[in-house]
Amino acid sequence: MNDIIVIVGFSGVGKDSVANFLHKNYGYNFIQSVTSRPMRGYESEGDPYKFVTGVQFEQMDREDKFVEYRAYYTEFGVWYYGVLKSDVLDNEKYVVVLDYEGYSDFKKVYPDRVKSVWLYADDETRKERAIKRGSFDINEWNRRLADDKARFGDLDLVNKFDVIVKNYDFEEATTSIINQLGLI
Repeated sequence: MNDIIVIVGFSGVGKDSVANFLHKNYGYNFIQSVTSRPMRGYESEGDPYKFVTGVQFEQMDREDKFVEYRAYYTEFGVWYYGVLKSDVLDNEKYVVVLDYEGYSDFKKVYPDRVKSVWLYADDETRKERAIKRGSFDINEWNRRLADDKARFGDLDLVNKFDVIVKNYDFEEATTSIINQLGLI
């Protein structure tokens, strides 16, 4: 079976770091998302996203091309992010970072392939990590905190995820994930 490991958690909890670890050390492929947000200076087409216009994204949605997608309302307008059905092949194993709704959508489409990981760290730890990444903006951070609370506020985690891991020490967290998912 070629699993799809879905990593879910609050902003700054280390989801991308864990996904990169699984990619580099266990051969899991990334599922590249499509986005309508503007490309940043250090990005290029296909790295890290497939970039399209909002109109193109909406057309793809009308044509039912997405496994899952989300709209984020920013001061600059609506930014869409989504995963194309055509990018998830039967004979490949994947790791993908999603929000809870995205995970739920993946679970509906690929019920026998999805293994889910909830990654957790407290607000102060996450803020410290966000600051260390550079270009920290307190307004953006506060927006992310509010978004996290809105998206995950009353979620009963124990019944929703295969693995729940606190990420205060990266090596301990990844070892726990590997053991709980049986990747060794």
